[in-house]
Amino acid sequence: MIRIEALESSETHEWNEELTAFERQFRYPLGDDYFRIDHGARYLAFFETLGAPRLFAALDDERLVGVLVAVRRDLEIEGRIHVADYLGDLKVVADRRQGILSRRLLRAFDETSTVRCAYGVSMNPRSAPNRVAHALASLPGVEVAGTLALFSLDFEAITRIEAECIRALGKLRWIDHAGCKDIVLERTGTPMPLLHLRHGAGSHGDAGRPRPGYVHMICLDETHTFVGRLCELGFEPATASVLARNCPWGDWSFVSSGDI
Repeated sequence: MIRIEALESSETHEWNEELTAFERQFRYPLGDDYFRIDHGARYLAFFETLGAPRLFAALDDERLVGVLVAVRRDLEIEGRIHVADYLGDLKVVADRRQGILSRRLLRAFDETSTVRCAYGVSMNPRSAPNRVAHALASLPGVEVAGTLALFSLDFEAITRIEAECIRALGKLRWIDHAGCKDIVLERTGTPMPLLHLRHGAGSHGDAGRPRPGYVHMICLDETHTFVGRLCELGFEPATASVLARNCPWGDWSFVSSGDI
């Protein structure tokens, strides 16, 4: 019998070992390589950089078979503060994916949430439909509300266009999630050196300027005019679907690749 437990961040410390082992079961394609995600010593430390997280854990007897993280966020969008839940890290082990466990985790969140607005982001495959987005969009009130374009630039490339980025996006801040969310490449067994851009007047970060040897991620709403310019310069984006419910805004420019 599978049960769902809802845990506040302070209640998850004793789960860290089990969550780390659970996370090692998942691998994701990246070019001609694969990667795993490592959230470090405290699984929810990364999510705490975004807001106030809660963890929903699916247990089959005492075996962890699925998780969902919901982060309560205060978002400043177009001069207004919106309280919303950001849903991330929805994962179910391979031998439970044929059932309705993902929906049970989402329902457990829905039954305990006290705000109307909720959203999540799902990366789109390069050459196939996004089955996750399609499935989630079939849930009551959920829609594909936007598409994000994600660009990966090396140090030479970002240095070359940095001034143009500032003109188009405003103040730039770079975020380094090393230690709380590492992208560990299978080929090397080491974390990818990675910086995520936040931009505009409300941006914040702690990583200073671009760094040699790092990949620099820029995430923009696909409707942003600078997306076309980056494509003109020869940069090809990956894309992601934004799934949302009761979100009254249309601009998803506040989402950083570091949030996903």
